[in-house]
Amino acid sequence: MEFKFASWPVRVQRKAFRRRMTISLSLDGPILVKTGILTSQHSIESFLESKKNWLKKHLENYEKMKDQIPSPVLKQGEIFPFQGRKLKLQCVLTLNKKPFMSVHEDQLLLHVPQSQWSANSRQEIYPCPDLLLKFYEKEARAWIHEKVNVWSQQMQLYPKKIKFRAPKTRWGSCSSQKILNFNWKLIVFNSQIVDYVIIHELAHLRHLNHSKSFWQLVEKYCPHFEVQEKELKMKYMDSYFLKSGKRL
Repeated sequence: MEFKFASWPVRVQRKAFRRRMTISLSLDGPILVKTGILTSQHSIESFLESKKNWLKKHLENYEKMKDQIPSPVLKQGEIFPFQGRKLKLQCVLTLNKKPFMSVHEDQLLLHVPQSQWSANSRQEIYPCPDLLLKFYEKEARAWIHEKVNVWSQQMQLYPKKIKFRAPKTRWGSCSSQKILNFNWKLIVFNSQIVDYVIIHELAHLRHLNHSKSFWQLVEKYCPHFEVQEKELKMKYMDSYFLKSGKRL
């Protein structure tokens, strides 16, 4: 649920058995109100009204903070993780009117239109973080869809739908409606790790739990799943996304 309060965007997150109403703020997101399932719209707005001065003060401070954060750029020669590899960014000219990205061997190519090319293009290009993330998401969707099709046939387990999101704490999930959700940021990991995540979620189509039978099914198709799970937890995201605020 989303609405506007005093021109500020507000998103409501509801959970069963939550008794207290709380507010969370972020640099580039809406005001997040966490509350119970039965809390009325009127109660939420009254709560926000009681915190209006506090919100105004902190949101103004956040605006000042954003002004002090430099706009992230892509730099020639910078290294990016992609499907378990480390790719070096290379800027190249294109006849297209819009910039785009591609991968060739061990390079991540940023194709820059001639109208945007300058002496500065050999070092940094603006605006690139969104372009990079959109490229990663597009590649991840195609790659994971292909892998799900392969493993579905091998395991004889077929989801009704596949969705992609970018949650902060989960790489995949399976609903009781047989809908699989994958974090497109899996694109940074190697094929073995992504295969494990897919096998794990497909196994939930038969066992919607983490029972002994579930893990036996996972092990049948991923004999060394403990290794992949450990590596998945230990892998650290590339520093670029931490610096830019566009964390993978």
